[in-house]
Amino acid sequence: MKNRYWLGILIITVLIFTVSFFEKNQVTENMIPETDTLIIANKIWPAENIQDLIPFVKEPPAREIEESSEAVVEVFTEEPEVQIASLDRKPKTDLEVLAYWAKWWQEPEPNNSYQASQGVLDYFSPYWFTLNSSGELVSRETGHKELLNEVHARGEESLVLINNGPGITSLLANKELRAKSIKNIEKLLSDYGFTGVHIDFEMIPPESKDNLSVFMEELQSAIGSKYLVTIAVGPKWSDFGENYWAEVYDYERLAKSVDFMVLMTYDQHNRSTGPGPVASLPWVESVLQYTLTKVPKEKVFLGIAGYGYSWSSSGETSSVRYSEVEQAIKKGATVQWDDYSQTPYTVYWENGVRKEVWFENIYSLRQKISLAERYQIGGLALWSLGQEDLRLWSELAE
Repeated sequence: MKNRYWLGILIITVLIFTVSFFEKNQVTENMIPETDTLIIANKIWPAENIQDLIPFVKEPPAREIEESSEAVVEVFTEEPEVQIASLDRKPKTDLEVLAYWAKWWQEPEPNNSYQASQGVLDYFSPYWFTLNSSGELVSRETGHKELLNEVHARGEESLVLINNGPGITSLLANKELRAKSIKNIEKLLSDYGFTGVHIDFEMIPPESKDNLSVFMEELQSAIGSKYLVTIAVGPKWSDFGENYWAEVYDYERLAKSVDFMVLMTYDQHNRSTGPGPVASLPWVESVLQYTLTKVPKEKVFLGIAGYGYSWSSSGETSSVRYSEVEQAIKKGATVQWDDYSQTPYTVYWENGVRKEVWFENIYSLRQKISLAERYQIGGLALWSLGQEDLRLWSELAE
């Protein structure tokens, strides 16, 4: 009798568990959200395939994000507000902050971001001049002096960004052209009232490593007593040439001729790669660790991206601003969180084209800020104003 009693209890328990399990895990048409897409197992499916998928799904559709990343969902439930700090507002971090101003082609006006950064920025670096193969500086964009007046009124250092045009390899190898370039740079700084220069020479072959170092040494010797001399460098994480385009930068030698250098710790995945994070946290940390074996920590600024990339099934890859990601989310795209890279991404369909977008938001940027604080480096550098999650500025200032 006792055995029958316990057997009955066991059968009832199993029945209750079974009913509960199927009620919890069964997918029905009523559970399908009113959206053009369905996310199942981190994959996106067009609406026309939903009915066929129902019998094979073992968990409710449109599952958003793991519980450990609930904050990532929260970021899209409210409109970000532009918060302008007062001029005497102190950053909550000891890190200095640089931001790039870059406006060209279809880029948005960066001014809203610049206003949001008030009271936080230490350095303003506008992308306004290109050094051509003859050593002349070619101007781009207008309204330079009007904006500089505002920059200096806010008490920020102005570091004019000078990038390279074609023929930079020959220029760096020519002593006379280097001297001419430096003379023109010094005149530019004097005429405009810049407080320094930011050299952003990219896509130079490794064979020009010594010539680039010599150029920076000559630049420092000529103007270093009057102006700040800084440089942006490509990311390296070892001595073994794993990133070809960054091999031209001799970190250790360059560090001796600059006030600080910005590590361009972004574009880990880009237009020429498959989808993935623009700057995963482990990758960024590996670059930072390697750099600190070559460069004094106070001279290191960690470059952070405000943008992301969108890879489409049509074969097109394009950069995207955070505001564009927000628009996709409003139309039904669902944010996912990658625990390994500590970055968000979203996958959705638009006009029959599958798009996978990896980007940076306040939560991924917060991880990079914490990394910079932990290693006690000199600062952060944002590329670029107008592309970022605006909450970055309230994160950097109380």
